[in-house]
Amino acid sequence: MPDLPEVDEVISLDLETHLIQPGLLSPPIVCGSMAAAEGQHLLDPSKAINAFEISLHAPTVIVGANISYDFGCIAAVRPDLIPAIFEKFERGEIHDILIAQALDAIAKGYFKDKMLVDPRTGRQIKTPGGKQSKRYSQAIVVDLVLGRTDAKKNDKWRLRYAELEKIPMAEWPPEARQYPVDDAVNALEVAEAQVKTHENLHDMPAQCRAAWAEHLAAMWGLRTDAGRVAALKAKLTAEREVLMAAVQDLGVFRPDGSKDMKRLQGLVFEAYQGDPPRTPKGGIKTDATTLEDADSEPLRRLNALSKGAKLLDTYIPFLESGTVHPINVKPNILLANGRSSYEGLIQLLPRKGGVRECFEFRGVWCSVDYSAIEMNTLAQVCKTLLGHSKLADAINAGQDVHSLFAAEIYGAEYADVVRLKETDPVWKDRRQMTKAANFGYPGCMGAFKFAQTKRKEGLRLCLAARVATTCGVTMIREWKGNTYPAPACEACVHQAEKLRLAFFAMWPEVKEYIAWITRKLEVSDRLVQLYSGRVRGGLGVPQAANTLFSGLAGDGAKRALWAVSKECYTDKTSALYGSRPVVFAHDELILEMPPDRAHEAAMRQTEVMIREMQVVVPDVTVRAEPALMEYWYKDAAPVYDAGRLVAWEPK
Repeated sequence: MPDLPEVDEVISLDLETHLIQPGLLSPPIVCGSMAAAEGQHLLDPSKAINAFEISLHAPTVIVGANISYDFGCIAAVRPDLIPAIFEKFERGEIHDILIAQALDAIAKGYFKDKMLVDPRTGRQIKTPGGKQSKRYSQAIVVDLVLGRTDAKKNDKWRLRYAELEKIPMAEWPPEARQYPVDDAVNALEVAEAQVKTHENLHDMPAQCRAAWAEHLAAMWGLRTDAGRVAALKAKLTAEREVLMAAVQDLGVFRPDGSKDMKRLQGLVFEAYQGDPPRTPKGGIKTDATTLEDADSEPLRRLNALSKGAKLLDTYIPFLESGTVHPINVKPNILLANGRSSYEGLIQLLPRKGGVRECFEFRGVWCSVDYSAIEMNTLAQVCKTLLGHSKLADAINAGQDVHSLFAAEIYGAEYADVVRLKETDPVWKDRRQMTKAANFGYPGCMGAFKFAQTKRKEGLRLCLAARVATTCGVTMIREWKGNTYPAPACEACVHQAEKLRLAFFAMWPEVKEYIAWITRKLEVSDRLVQLYSGRVRGGLGVPQAANTLFSGLAGDGAKRALWAVSKECYTDKTSALYGSRPVVFAHDELILEMPPDRAHEAAMRQTEVMIREMQVVVPDVTVRAEPALMEYWYKDAAPVYDAGRLVAWEPK
């Protein structure tokens, strides 16, 4: 079991601050606390900052819970310490007890993407308030590791320290003086226990570095354009009025605006001719997919009304907040497969509808997105485990693997597909289908689920393949001996099966890879991630197949995020210095850049991102391109003027 690095001392540090406010993720420090072998102390702000500074420059492991937040507050007061903070993370002298717990839970199969499992009960962990918890807190970790439920017994002042700011600490109530010390002591005791029993701690330095980089991006925040937000709000309001008038005769809406769910269920029952999709408990579904798939134009209008209402009632207030202060998104640095995500709406921004385009930039934004990176990592995994990969050969030859697959399945010349994929509607749709297959089938998705998933995303396979003019003429619930709770278009399922068979014929190594996974899981439900050596347990075949290549992409992307962020904040010789990462979305990293050197910064960002990903994907060529934009356009592409990158604008 890996231990803490050999250093002179291990010290737990913690801060109590004003409450986080909209636009302010690093509020003023009220006090600090520390715990070490020699004792524990409550510290005033100046002494707390001094303790952090001394520890940064000493060979000392700093322990904490969500320690990136504390470093963010220190950096806000002492920006001159930012280079030292980066170096501390670089040396791996940080132990975040929450990240350590997540890594161990991943190894033991207790960390699911949508839930945390208590190993003592096998049930989902809940917060003290009874809500299901999706991420670890200090109180949860103290309970799991130390078996104590008293971590927050003195938390009466936890959210009120601002009230004590101008009162001498000697005059604070006993609970207010004790709570910060408890936090520091608890974190230290947890860390000491974790290094004796927990797995995957060798991966903690990389995850802590990514957490610090993402926290800095969250501190910087996102802004929105007031004019665009107002225009979108007016447009959505007008559309809602039109749609509301069109669905009034359905009798779904009561005079007070609430929905008559029995009436809606009755309409769904009729639209599905007495065989509607059912919930696990047997109720009639009325969700967006059910309404959209119904053979009923009024129900589709009702679904459009619901979508518009969500944009208007949920996203507009979110966008409006960004016109007043920066939106500080909340990153979730570690999912079960090693990827990261965001909490809240930023993770769920619709691709269409004008929401993204409301985000504006202080300077210019540069988006660098890896080209089909999970194709690269899948190819690398196959190359490493099996010794060969047709997919790797195609990527290394510079071929577009989606167009190559489309050419193969439809008996066309590859060059013709590449030439026609953007202009010819037929080949555009065919390539879209093969692209979906390339990303969907390596994770063992079946044809029925594939057809359903793509339909939710707007891709109706039977229409794209030109085998039908209307999707959903015949809906089925049974496929290959399995019965599904919600129906799917029969023609789409047949196309999905055709794509699935063609996929494994096109990339035969993937079938070997899944067979390799299956054999491994017959012995153990655990796999070791390539490159990072991170163990993941509690796996079934689909999860196991996905986690090796998806997690590898996550590890490479986090390396890139760290390297880019470090140059942005600490390297004055870099073209990136002064730029700021703002969004880290899986395979895409977006930076805000000074306009006068955006070209140079964009080229450097691209260079660093390719270099860092290539470390984890050494045998498959990695490609990425930069695109500049003044608003957040999902379709932004590289545009050059006299050899220099300029901002992309929609036609």
